[in-house]
Amino acid sequence: MKLPEDSIITLAQEGRMTLQVPTCWYGEPAPKLVDYPDDWFIHITGGRPALGREKGFLHLTRAGWEANKEDIRKAYEGSGDPEGSWQEFEKFVEVEFVERKKALQKHRDNLRKKMKDAEALLDSI
Repeated sequence: MKLPEDSIITLAQEGRMTLQVPTCWYGEPAPKLVDYPDDWFIHITGGRPALGREKGFLHLTRAGWEANKEDIRKAYEGSGDPEGSWQEFEKFVEVEFVERKKALQKHRDNLRKKMKDAEALLDSI
């Protein structure tokens, strides 16, 4: 995925505790684009991974977090006014990954129920 060079650490540089990665930039000069591995990113919508044609905000996956953790830490701690300590940031990240998994499992279960209902309807026709 091509993104501006410092996009992964941009929000950490502002002291924000988030895994979101900005995808839009304004102004001059145009940022240098870097090709990052696709498995470092996931789109999140409504607190869960976006599926199919859904759109969402770009966030780091666990692989992206692990690959960039040290750079994010340096940017976060160097921001001058972080939202919390680095330990709080790490706890936030772990909770975020657990919540994503729960939300995706719930979504999967809802889809399974809809499929079961659709199969029952088909059988009744």
